[in-house]
Amino acid sequence: MFRTFEGLTADDVWQQIAMSFKMVNPDAVKLQGSKSGATQEILHATISISDPRQRWVVSRHPPMNVAFAIAELVWIMAGRNDLSFLEFWNSRLREFVGPGPKLHGAYGYRLRRHFGLDQLGRSLHVYKEEKAVHKALGDGKLISSI
Repeated sequence: MFRTFEGLTADDVWQQIAMSFKMVNPDAVKLQGSKSGATQEILHATISISDPRQRWVVSRHPPMNVAFAIAELVWIMAGRNDLSFLEFWNSRLREFVGPGPKLHGAYGYRLRRHFGLDQLGRSLHVYKEEKAVHKALGDGKLISSI
């Protein structure tokens, strides 16, 4: 059975999830070991946010490192998988992701470089081509093609 966390904002849902961890109900929260010590997880859970524009979590303690979040976005968009770039903003990163120097399975690398294919670049190219075709046809609509 799935447990659903619902709320108007991401912060509302974050508070519900945080409360679930604080209560440590053995039926809902599983305890397990890891290389960094004991961890908790909630299995079979879904999250629903009614207003997706309200996605900033302000109740998190310690608060999210905004500089790290921006650096991670840049790192992903650049298609990188090296840890050295991100470690400037999070010196403890290797404790959580491994010794490096590369992070296997990094999203940006998989999106931009894996198998020699830039999926984001290709998607943008296809979008621009389809937009140009439809603009030339005068309909302004994007239609899926096989």
